[in-house]
Amino acid sequence: MTPHGDSAAFEAWRRKAEEDFAAAGLLVEHGGPPATVCFLCQQVAEKYFKAWLLFQQQRAPRIHHLDLLLEDCLHLDSGFQALLDDAVLLKGYYLTTRYPDDLPDDVSPEEASAAFQSASRIRSFICARLISG
Repeated sequence: MTPHGDSAAFEAWRRKAEEDFAAAGLLVEHGGPPATVCFLCQQVAEKYFKAWLLFQQQRAPRIHHLDLLLEDCLHLDSGFQALLDDAVLLKGYYLTTRYPDDLPDDVSPEEASAAFQSASRIRSFICARLISG
């Protein structure tokens, strides 16, 4: 897995995405706070999209909008269309789970599990592309 672009930046984003993924997995496994799981899953997707862009010698925009990041990835690889539903699910968990005033009271463990599954699919998809890229 040799990045085509800025290897240090790519590796930093990939490594941080893996840390967030591991933390979300532990929280899901041990019944952690669902809103935190959902936020971490959104972060996994965001960081993996940015890592992919860096891998492809593109800039990683300083945004948190998964739909826009996915659009940038789609310009490079139409296969990313398969991640649309997962990106849509996760994009709502950035602000709504980050700040105390915005914390929803009704994020369920089932939603956290669905978010983790979406993050897992995005991670697996991009990791497969990185290995074959």
